[in-house]
Amino acid sequence: MTTITTDRPPVAAILALGLTEIIGCGSLYYNFSILAPSMAHDLDWS
Repeated sequence: MTTITTDRPPVAAILALGLTEIIGCGSLYYNFSILAPSMAHDLDWS
């Protein structure tokens, strides 16, 4: 049985997960403010 040890963390994976988290939260947060006026108009909300 072989054991593989690495001394450094997976920097590329950490950066990719951080970037996708920022993009995901940002798009979820800002889409409501962009789409709310047109949704209200289409659904006849006041």
